[in-house]
Amino acid sequence: ATLRYIASINGSSAVYSGEALEKSQIDAWLDSSTKLDAAAQRWLFAKDGADAPEAQAAKACVEESLAVLEKALLLQTFLGNNHRMTLADLAYATSLHLLARN
Repeated sequence: ATLRYIASINGSSAVYSGEALEKSQIDAWLDSSTKLDAAAQRWLFAKDGADAPEAQAAKACVEESLAVLEKALLLQTFLGNNHRMTLADLAYATSLHLLARN
């Protein structure tokens, strides 16, 4: 929600603009990146260790999210709009950075 707000605070934003269909696709990817972030944090920072059932469930969610992302990017260059970077691409970049660092 915060990213959407910042991107739209001055009206039209290059990373969060376009027709209703494009915005809805960007929103869906933003929601998906939020779920990836939450699962990654539950997995990477599990209180009971990475082998705990909750951590393993979170890891499975991360793997599923990454598979969906990879499948989408086989067909298009950017998320939500195949012609330019969108807010969804930026959100996923931060999600992937968290995973790569840990």
